[in-house]
Amino acid sequence: MPIIGTIASQISGHLSGPASYESIQTQTVASNTQSITFSSIPSTYKDLEIRYISRDTYTNTFPGLQVLFNGGTFSTVINLFGNGTGTAPGSGQGFAGGYAYLGWSAGNDIPANLYAGGILRLFGYASANKTKVFENHTGVQREASSSGSGYIALYGGSLNSTSAITSITFQEGDPNFKLMPGSTYALYGIKG
Repeated sequence: MPIIGTIASQISGHLSGPASYESIQTQTVASNTQSITFSSIPSTYKDLEIRYISRDTYTNTFPGLQVLFNGGTFSTVINLFGNGTGTAPGSGQGFAGGYAYLGWSAGNDIPANLYAGGILRLFGYASANKTKVFENHTGVQREASSSGSGYIALYGGSLNSTSAITSITFQEGDPNFKLMPGSTYALYGIKG
């Protein structure tokens, strides 16, 4: 029986390799803050990806995390999502002015070593010919034990504009609460 690597090595033609990721900037929250912003984003990449861990001062287990593109200048942001706890699936849609809902941050009522994690991908962010589209994968565990409950979700959306994205801001959805120290956001450019 042939080994898959052997079969793959026999393929000829123009195969494209994996996308090249380049670190643009990383920000780690040092003290409670309402938001963090990546600005002056270079337009030299095909797509952008932000990998993050997030925790905030809200005393609800799953507070909302929002993202604003270009300071929230888009009049319509369309969100579609699917989520679940393993026992209770959910889905929905939303329309917002200026921001996109990304799912959850970890609230301050769960163990201090737990953060929500996520990956936000923005496609064709610099193109003047494409409507901007994004996807976000996120999850948070509620308890420190492996049997603890949690949520996972997939969010997607459209910014309904062809304007280039030059800044991205993450913020707690409620202005009365803050992102906590240790929350980290790493911006990567993805070459074509």
